[in-house]
Amino acid sequence: MWLQFLSFAIQIFLSASLLKPVVVNTWGSKDFQQANRNALGSMYAGRLYALVEGLSTCERLQCDTTVGYDGSPDENGETTLDALIVDGNGVRMGAVANLHRIKDAARVAWAVMNYTKHTLLVGESATRFAVQMGFREEDISSNVSRAMISDWRSRNCQPNFWQEIDGATISSLDFLLFGVSMIAGRRWSNPLSCLCLIYCCIRQFCGNQ
Repeated sequence: MWLQFLSFAIQIFLSASLLKPVVVNTWGSKDFQQANRNALGSMYAGRLYALVEGLSTCERLQCDTTVGYDGSPDENGETTLDALIVDGNGVRMGAVANLHRIKDAARVAWAVMNYTKHTLLVGESATRFAVQMGFREEDISSNVSRAMISDWRSRNCQPNFWQEIDGATISSLDFLLFGVSMIAGRRWSNPLSCLCLIYCCIRQFCGNQ
């Protein structure tokens, strides 16, 4: 394990030294690696665009059934999505949290950053903005996610994960910070917990600038 970590660190250092783009993904499963390949293949259009393309791939492939539509219902039984885009070069960011009935959370966050003066749009306001930008509003839950919540409730809402949040994150390292993230969370999570995590990321980023 330590040898793998050392090899990974050396690759990042060498790529950064040569100003070559490096795409780092949180997880190593097949779908996440496909997202990495799509990101690298889109570098010609710009690093940040490439990362958004990688994250959008995860949303379409429903990586590990924890990212994207039809997965990880919250404690209210609804699948909602979150995404965060950070542009370290331009000191810009855009995010959506608790996004209802829209599949393309990463692209909506991209639109927030590029077409508004806002940093974060939440809930139904984020959904209305997405529709105004031409994104399709649709039911992103299914019988699978509804069966998940039904089974969870039959077990007295156990387990629950109010204090645990995981995220799918892709970053590009070449001395400038570019990052995109979609907060997958755990099933049955409190919708506000994802919002709080995104808010903390925004505060940290803005404070460091």
